[in-house]
Amino acid sequence: MSTESTKTTFSVPTIRCGGCAEAIGEALNRIDGVDAVDVDVQAKTVAVEHETRLTRETLETALDKTGFPAA
Repeated sequence: MSTESTKTTFSVPTIRCGGCAEAIGEALNRIDGVDAVDVDVQAKTVAVEHETRLTRETLETALDKTGFPAA
């Protein structure tokens, strides 16, 4: 049985370096249902491929908890 997935992109203006990107990636990848995380430091964006059952709010909460809130 396959699970539907989608991609959600966030603007995260507080991303400043590779360490920030690594922390965000590690935190989001721990969430059950997250398939991939792409953090673009220069564009200050985070793209998350995830199962459709995960809401935008769930992902935003995870970003907030890492100290990198979405704008």
